[in-house]
Amino acid sequence: MKPRKRIASISEEKRASVAAYNREARRVVVLAREHGLICPVSLKVFRVEVHVEEIHHLRGKGCEALRHDKRGWMLINRLGHFWAGNNRKKARELGFLCPLGKWGTPFKPGEPPMPGSVASWKNWERAEF
Repeated sequence: MKPRKRIASISEEKRASVAAYNREARRVVVLAREHGLICPVSLKVFRVEVHVEEIHHLRGKGCEALRHDKRGWMLINRLGHFWAGNNRKKARELGFLCPLGKWGTPFKPGEPPMPGSVASWKNWERAEF
């Protein structure tokens, strides 16, 4: 009897896409930390200056288009990320989450970036984000 071949839990294409996203997200966070960027959530909600640590997806990251689109990326720290996830209504009011009905919907071509996102910064392309 022939041994069974294990079925991969994730396709090679998906694995490569996730690896590319992880590399880019790490690069953006490192650049932001080098520039001394402060988490907007911690500053507005907790009134403390804490450096950014990770990417927060303003519209979610369920599909490939959202995961890689910097128009929906916000740099944030862990505590701010936790707060935004647990206080969605207030986070929406403060602009840390997309408006109701936009969650999980990819950006249309030419649609402007969300306020506070990486792509909304002045000269973000020159900073090599």
